[in-house]
Amino acid sequence: MKKVLVLAVLLGFTSFAFAKLPEPTEEQKAAAAEKKAKEDAAAEKAKVDLAKVQDRIAARYIGEQKAKGITVKPTPVAAAAPPPAAAPPPASGAANAVPNPAVQQPLAPQGGGAGQSAEAHSAPAEPKAADKSKEATAKPK
Repeated sequence: MKKVLVLAVLLGFTSFAFAKLPEPTEEQKAAAAEKKAKEDAAAEKAKVDLAKVQDRIAARYIGEQKAKGITVKPTPVAAAAPPPAAAPPPASGAANAVPNPAVQQPLAPQGGGAGQSAEAHSAPAEPKAADKSKEATAKPK
């Protein structure tokens, strides 16, 4: 009997989970749009303020380096271009089955991986400090 009662109560509570919220009123929609506009304006102001601070810091750094006799040439940064328009979905059929070598990049080097590895170009590793102390305390033979 208790199991049935517990099951009925649990089923009653699950009905609340499926309830829908009412549609927002015109006032709520207008308030949400106003809030979004304020947030967008604040974000734009923060972006402009950040750019000003970065420019001021860069100018101070360049001035300090100039006082030391070092010429600093800042890297020009172009404004970010708008993202390209989305490409249309490819047509289905045999055209998709043929790989396009201009698009696909090889995973391995063209020489079949016969080139030297990165380790071949680096200097030998220094022995660890613990190894150095063992070498220093070792008895000569």
